[in-house]
Amino acid sequence: MDLAILAAHWLGTDGSATFPAEDRWPAPPEERIVWALDKTAKAVITSPRDHWWESNHASVYRTTVDGSQILVWEGDLVNVPYQIFVSSCGKNLVTLDRWGRIGADPIVIYNSLGQLVKRYLDPREEILTDEEIPWIAQSVSSYWWSQDTHAEFLADGECFLLWFPWGRVVVFDSQTGEQLDSESFRLAEEKRPKILHTINLLKESENPELRIAAARFAGWLGGKAVGPILRELILDTYYRDGFCQKMEDPYGRFGDSYMWVFPRSYPVRKAAAEEMHIEFGQADGVIEEWIAR
Repeated sequence: MDLAILAAHWLGTDGSATFPAEDRWPAPPEERIVWALDKTAKAVITSPRDHWWESNHASVYRTTVDGSQILVWEGDLVNVPYQIFVSSCGKNLVTLDRWGRIGADPIVIYNSLGQLVKRYLDPREEILTDEEIPWIAQSVSSYWWSQDTHAEFLADGECFLLWFPWGRVVVFDSQTGEQLDSESFRLAEEKRPKILHTINLLKESENPELRIAAARFAGWLGGKAVGPILRELILDTYYRDGFCQKMEDPYGRFGDSYMWVFPRSYPVRKAAAEEMHIEFGQADGVIEEWIAR
């Protein structure tokens, strides 16, 4: 279905969302800013509030040595992107999926002039293998092929890497948009230092999702060089608290009263442990705090 038709179905006359209750999509933010992994470039994506489904505009900037920003290119995108990535010095821009319709335009690649390099249309035909297709969840609006993936440009922008939760990595050439043999790429003597440098940048990020990506790409790269990285990440202090759960006191310490359980998970530690192929145990997060009421 064409995006404009889909938007007309989703939006009421006042612009309010009328998505199916089981798959609700709000409008995208009016402005989204993403940075290159090495902070040498940023992309600003604007989505006009009154007609965001028709036009999204990108402005890509390169960071100079004095910290100022120089415009590399600007122009309209071919869709309303869901995820956006910019490479070092603004050499390339990659978007994943359409906003409100995951699985449409799964990968779109632009060059340093804002020109379209490659536009993938259907992950089932162009990215996933036949064995992987049954693992993908679907909903009213979307085909969630990119759920739980990790994606990032190589630090120098040469390639774009995509890690799937079952461990396969897809490597896209930034200049042509074509898929490369990921195993040959991983084992190439001249590529491994570049991948390792990228992993170290991910590891040092303040964003825990990027540190999780560091663990995943480290596990894919393999070799002795990633050992220290994974050992550091397995001590990562980031955690997520789950929802309170009412639970009877199994020890009878509080008579007929009950307790609340607060499950706490450590996703960076968990990713590192899984890539080290060890049993994570308690650090997998189920650290429970018991509070009597």
